[in-house]
Amino acid sequence: MEYLSGPSNVMVIDDALSNLAILEAMLQKEGYDVKTFLGGEAALAEAAASPPDIVLLDVCMPQMDGYEVCEYFRANEALREIPVVFISGRNDTLDKIRAFAVGGVDFITKPFRFQEVAARVKTHLELRHARVALRSQNEILAEKVLERTKDIGVTQDVMIHGLAVLAEYRDNETGAHLMRTQRH
Repeated sequence: MEYLSGPSNVMVIDDALSNLAILEAMLQKEGYDVKTFLGGEAALAEAAASPPDIVLLDVCMPQMDGYEVCEYFRANEALREIPVVFISGRNDTLDKIRAFAVGGVDFITKPFRFQEVAARVKTHLELRHARVALRSQNEILAEKVLERTKDIGVTQDVMIHGLAVLAEYRDNETGAHLMRTQRH
């Protein structure tokens, strides 16, 4: 079972050092643990070793663009549930549509206001925490259903046996039939 506790880990991936520095400082001020990466390859290696709680991702980067990075996250079972928020200077609707199509959960346009970034990060982290808690509750409920189903089976067997014993006192043939039914 996955459990999120302590300060959330935010991964920021951008090819501009200035954007990384600004976002890192702002997010650390909000109490997040922040790791920054200049490109997708290094970020993906780090995410595989130590998955973040959320990713802020630029679209336009050399070697591997943000769409490819996001697709990798969605293709990897261990990283699939991590929310990816795109932050890009691109403001075209088609870019936004593509970002959502590859698995992004949000799209923030540069230049951004930090209050907007902070609010969206907080919201997506809360949603992630809620999904983890819901998954945990569903696992607990599934175990309880299985337990109750077994209990019902045992109760049913006891009832059939009891009816068989009662029926045997009145009619040997009916009692034997009930005992055979119980075994099947």
